[in-house]
Amino acid sequence: MSKPPYDPDRERAWRWKAAAAQAHAELNLLYEPGNWGDVLKGTWAVHLARTLAARAQDPVAYVDPYAGSPDYPLVPASARRLEQLGAGAARTFLEAQAPHAARGRLASTGTLVREAIQAAGVKFEARVFDAEADRQLAWARVDGVEVLELPSGEATLELEARRVRAAELILIDPYDFLDRWGAWLPKLKRAALRSSVLVYLYDTSPRGAGHANQYRRFRKALEAWAQETPILLGRLAADARAPRAYHEMLLAGALAEDAGLRERLREESEALAGLLGHGEGFGALGRNVNRVT
Repeated sequence: MSKPPYDPDRERAWRWKAAAAQAHAELNLLYEPGNWGDVLKGTWAVHLARTLAARAQDPVAYVDPYAGSPDYPLVPASARRLEQLGAGAARTFLEAQAPHAARGRLASTGTLVREAIQAAGVKFEARVFDAEADRQLAWARVDGVEVLELPSGEATLELEARRVRAAELILIDPYDFLDRWGAWLPKLKRAALRSSVLVYLYDTSPRGAGHANQYRRFRKALEAWAQETPILLGRLAADARAPRAYHEMLLAGALAEDAGLRERLREESEALAGLLGHGEGFGALGRNVNRVT
């Protein structure tokens, strides 16, 4: 049986449910905020932001087409993950979240990027999009943030391609990236010529042959792209006991060529993977980097 076509209205009809009714009403998300994917994504994003700030590019421009909210309620499961991080070597996400967690909140990736850049004394500018009106309003209250009036998150890349000054960092984090990776890849290639592009994806290949074949085709296309430009990869099991999916990060563009950043990402990604009892956490594709898969 063929898979039904992607239906955004059907996707929006389902939401991950928080145990506390008040928190659930505010969250209204497809996923649990502060899951291990958010930990990996936030860890990478903070390291990237610090590297950009250290290069003294003022201002640093950041683009987030699927921005969500600036922050969320800190749900109990996510609080427990922060406690786990406190016992290990991968502490970047924990330390970045500490002032928010003290207030019972969890900062979004965009907020972590903003704070990391501003902590270095560098001006931060952001262009964000989200389909939900309340999230747009929340971002509009944040200094230095422009909320884009566009029909979709994908339209932000088309707009960015026409700007004279490119953003230093673009985060691509749609819920269904692997379902439509063939449409996304040409956009990412164009964007990575001018910006560093960080992508989150949810790999469900352990769940069956169809998922595995889809992921295999994606990796084949990714390796072909890596013949043109270095690509860094992060990987973290979604479930420590019997992983049936993986959280993955992809970095392409100028920052992927920074050797110091690459080693910091390697160390912390492998520490996170070890915390969950899995060995693999980092990889690099391309002719000018050591290949690790």
